[in-house]
Amino acid sequence: PFYSDVQFKNVIRFDPKNELTLTGVGGYDKYTLNLEAEATESLLYNTGYIPEGKQLFYAAGAVYKHYLANSFYTLVLSRNSFFNRAEKYLGNTSLPEDRVFEFKSGETETKLRLEHRLFRSQWEFNYGIGGEYDQVDIDNYSIFTFRDGSNDTISYVSGLNFYRYGAFGSAQRSFGAGRGTLF
Repeated sequence: PFYSDVQFKNVIRFDPKNELTLTGVGGYDKYTLNLEAEATESLLYNTGYIPEGKQLFYAAGAVYKHYLANSFYTLVLSRNSFFNRAEKYLGNTSLPEDRVFEFKSGETETKLRLEHRLFRSQWEFNYGIGGEYDQVDIDNYSIFTFRDGSNDTISYVSGLNFYRYGAFGSAQRSFGAGRGTLF
């Protein structure tokens, strides 16, 4: 197997009232069979059914904050994705006519949120709006073998896309020198 990962975080302060934070993490994984190893019984068994494949994932986001005297605004944009692919060929040949299994999937979320946090006396108010777009895709091909030795092919492509949105708000008050809180 081959694994590669990366991560980052950067905070940019434009001035005392404005800042931008960029963050992200990602990875790429590839797994292949070691067909050059000594041909033991267990190796031959495992290489006969374990697929080869790769995965790619990432999550990245940006947070912009604007500070005022008794409040601040926050704008958040983020995206995360996961892609997966696995395949298996009869005799590990990689020839199209020997394909017995191929699976591809992808899942992606993109989110946007705007909120305002306001401080008044012992009260704290928080309200905002947000939205999200989600996408899921699956492409599957496999040959299924029954106990009697007969085969059947399972093949489908499926996708799902949807939007979510909403608004939120909360109020909170501290009591007794900050020892108690009411939501």
